[in-house]
Amino acid sequence: MALHLFFDLTAALRLAEHAVAAREHGPSFSEHDDGIACPGALVWVHDHGVYLMSSGLPRLDDPDRPGSSLVVYADGWNPDTDGHRRDADLGGDDFADHLHLSDAPTH
Repeated sequence: MALHLFFDLTAALRLAEHAVAAREHGPSFSEHDDGIACPGALVWVHDHGVYLMSSGLPRLDDPDRPGSSLVVYADGWNPDTDGHRRDADLGGDDFADHLHLSDAPTH
């Protein structure tokens, strides 16, 4: 059975707008290794929950967690309110995957 993740659209759009407007971005591991600049992305993360964040720098700060980036948790995947969940489709390891908002990587 496939895993389906749902994110609040308004909150995810705020992250996407930040990533698109930013002049600099935190690259993914492979972009860093290949010397390719990130063109702007939502970063899909699985570690302490499952969430999206902006790749834009300077980061979009979370007003409720000083010193942390604003994140948007997938529905049901916020460990602070939903408890710790696992799903075989996410695998056992943590990850961060860049979901680019542009087709054109920059060098």
